[in-house]
Formats: sequence, C-alpha cells, structure tokens
Amino acid sequence: MASKRDETMVERRARSLAERHSYQVGRHLVRLSEAAGGWTVTVDGLRHGRRFPTEAAAWSAGLLTAEALDRTASEEDGSGQDAGGTGQGAAAGE
Repeated sequence: MASKRDETMVERRARSLAERHSYQVGRHLVRLSEAAGGWTVTVDGLRHGRRFPTEAAAWSAGLLTAEALDRTASEEDGSGQDAGGTGQGAAAGE
C-alpha cells in the first residue's frame, strides 16, 4: 500500500505532466495527454473524438479546434473578428 508521501509525489507528478502539456490558445485551454501508444487532446475540457499517433498531430487538432471555436463565436456575436488571439499558444502558467 502506498504511503501518504508516495501518493503526494504521484499526484504532484501527474499535475506537472498535465501542466507541461496544457496550452492557452486564444480563449481556450488545449490539453494533450499521452495514452496507450498515442495522444489525446481536449479543448476546454471536451475531448476530441480520436487518438493521434504523435504529440504534434494532437497539438494540431487542438489548435484547429480552438480556432474553429473562436470563428464560430465571432460569427455568432456578429463582429467578424477573431475572438481569441494569435493562435500561437503559450504553455499555461508561463
């Protein structure tokens, strides 16, 4: 059975990995996760429908999804302007 100290280290490691693969893209949070030989992506907590062979492919899908959400939002509010930002994505917490 794991001790309290071991559980804390495991939780800390999981949080560190999540933060390392979390990116702010415009108004959206894109998170990448490595799982079972592939990568998954969530945008604002909603999981993309497929698994990707590489981190780069997952990132690309997340970026495109975030940009599509921004386009949809700008069309709905009638502004026609980008609602998010540059789409460049910076690591969360930086």
